[in-house]
Amino acid sequence: MSYNLDEYIGIERNHPQSYYQYMYKNLFSKVDMKDEHIHIPNNDISRIDEQAGAYNKDLKKHTIDI
Repeated sequence: MSYNLDEYIGIERNHPQSYYQYMYKNLFSKVDMKDEHIHIPNNDISRIDEQAGAYNKDLKKHTIDI
């Protein structure tokens, strides 16, 4: 499982400079990992506090190892 802690605010996930695209291009497309095990923060600026709260809540459910 992968939990990324970065994403650029105001850039759509399909934008070539988004962290989401960077991670898929440089890591996730090269390893055998199910999409449901990949977690990158949602950067919807209109709901940023809600999104951050939900992400932090989900992150606390798992042990961070590296």
